[in-house]
Formats: sequence, structure tokens, C-alpha cells
Amino acid sequence: LPSRDIHADHFIPWAYVFEDAIWNLVLACGSCNSSKSSYLPDRSYVKRLIDRNRQILEHTDGKLHRILHRSMLSLVENPSKSFESGFIRLYESAIDDGFPGSWTPTVPSSFGQT
Repeated sequence: LPSRDIHADHFIPWAYVFEDAIWNLVLACGSCNSSKSSYLPDRSYVKRLIDRNRQILEHTDGKLHRILHRSMLSLVENPSKSFESGFIRLYESAIDDGFPGSWTPTVPSSFGQT
């Protein structure tokens, strides 16, 4: 994708979480970001985001590690619980509050072209 078409998108819509926490940001093309709007991605994408955040924590140190770790801890009411359980709870709460949870990206016809 051309860099001008790379957007930062909120996995769980900003309209629900009202914050730009790093655990919740993903890269998306402009058309995907626009079409997603305030929808939740299909549940099949939840594990991918959890795994991405876990891999970042495992393979980084220093400032990025601390920022992501603090950001992820904000999801957990009890520190002995995992980020995964807090994230799934938040995702399911958004569905319960009326945010549709079935969005899937479509690959633009220009994908991969320069």
C-alpha cells in the first residue's frame, strides 16, 4: 500500500472506548478504515490482535514495551487476570451495547499495485 493510504484504526471502535490505546490500534487501508466505521471486526480477528500484542510484548523492551504493557493493564480489573480475558470482556460488552460484531475487510482491487 502507498504510505498515504495507511490508516491507524481502532479495533474496538473509538466511539466505544474513547481512547487511543496502543493495544487497540491496527493498520488498515483507507477503504477498510472507512467501511469499518464503528463496527467491530468479526470475532475471528480477536485472537489475531491478542497474539499481535503478546508478540510485541515478548519481542520488545524499553519504552514501547512499557507503553503497551501499561495500556494492556488498563483493560484488566484484577491484575492476576490476563489481558486476553479483559480484551474479550470489552469486545463482548461492545456487542452487548449494540455495536455490530461482524465486519470483515474486503481487499481493494488496487491492493498490491504500485
